[in-house]
Amino acid sequence: PVMSLNRGFTAPIILDVKYTDAERALLMAKDSDSFNRWEAGQQYAKKIILGMVKDIQNGKEPEVNEQYLKSFGEYLTDKSIDKGFASYAMKLPSISNVASDMDVVDIDAVKKAHDKLSTTIAKTYEKEFYALYEASKSDVSYKPDPEQIEQRSYKNAALSYIGKIGDKKSNATLLEAFDNATNMTDEFMSLSTIVYCDAPFKDVALNKFYNKFKDYPLVIDKWLAIQASSDNADTLGNVKKLMEHEAFNIKNPNKVRSLLLFYATEGTETKGSLASFHAKDGSGYKFIAEQVKVLDDINPMTAAKLVKPLADWRKYDKERQELMKAALRDILSKPDLKKNSYEIASKALGDEMMSNNVKEAILKNKDEFIKSNSDAVKTFASKSDKVTDTVSGVKASGKKDVANQGLKNKLGKKLVVKTPRQDKPPMRNRNQPKGR
Repeated sequence: PVMSLNRGFTAPIILDVKYTDAERALLMAKDSDSFNRWEAGQQYAKKIILGMVKDIQNGKEPEVNEQYLKSFGEYLTDKSIDKGFASYAMKLPSISNVASDMDVVDIDAVKKAHDKLSTTIAKTYEKEFYALYEASKSDVSYKPDPEQIEQRSYKNAALSYIGKIGDKKSNATLLEAFDNATNMTDEFMSLSTIVYCDAPFKDVALNKFYNKFKDYPLVIDKWLAIQASSDNADTLGNVKKLMEHEAFNIKNPNKVRSLLLFYATEGTETKGSLASFHAKDGSGYKFIAEQVKVLDDINPMTAAKLVKPLADWRKYDKERQELMKAALRDILSKPDLKKNSYEIASKALGDEMMSNNVKEAILKNKDEFIKSNSDAVKTFASKSDKVTDTVSGVKASGKKDVANQGLKNKLGKKLVVKTPRQDKPPMRNRNQPKGR
């Protein structure tokens, strides 16, 4: 017997259970608790993808676990399965979800392993996916009721795997699904699959959808988002073209979110266009840094959100780390950079920032000593006796001696070090009775 723990998700906890592959396969295929069955499948898939990543890094051809494939087949052949559950269970853990379990993220290997697993599933169960798709078609008028929602979800989950097959038959099925959709849910989901699978008629479908819904701003936001979050080779080029499109306005926060934030951050189930954003040549980082500087004068809060994915530079390999740090320094080089972006970028660099002009300015000018207790300043100051010596009477340790007023954008401004107030009343002894 295999123990199924935390059934019904009775506690919001993360269980670290050392299941064997055979035990996870059993729970994934047979557990009567829907959450545990879904969780077992997600954890099993993540373990397999990470194993494939190691094979890729070692120069081996990654192989898909047959036991996992057999358990996955239960989602397609179990006649009693809840369709709504199955549509979620068939989705693999996202690339960023898998990457979060790595000490050093190898985004290229993760994407290759992820694509390999999804394509293998699609080809292994090609017959079943087509049968499921055909059986889920319906001529009944659209209704937003639970039964129809589950049926559409199940059908579109199957369609997403059909698109992974990538032959003439699968492309014809995608085009048929898009052209014959009777509601916007099916139309948009089929368009998403066409874009994510980089079908040859992708541009035609996108233009058709845009012309049909261009008067509906919220729908066009989704139209921008699916293009920005795809992991195709031409994604960055398309994003740049879309910035010139009539549908995009950099002064509109919703448009910026749909295009730029979805490109760089965790905006969709695909968790952003990770392969494009993290391109080895640093083009994605440079592009986002440029947009941050433009948006900083238009919408500082939105600009700051774009800085956050660059702030995670420590998670990646050394080459990408240097490129991401260069992008952060480029952002910090902007004159009068607003505090929203400045705080994120400066804290992200930490000691790396202190190794440049900031360090020199502190050592040379005691009158312009930093009046903030930001992490970057504290870290450097605690390590440097020179800094303490330059400021008479005040220790640069980052304690309450130094006022917490935030690091100024320009070191050229005169910075003042405040000493503690001398007029504070003394603390009352706990045992001393209160005065009346």
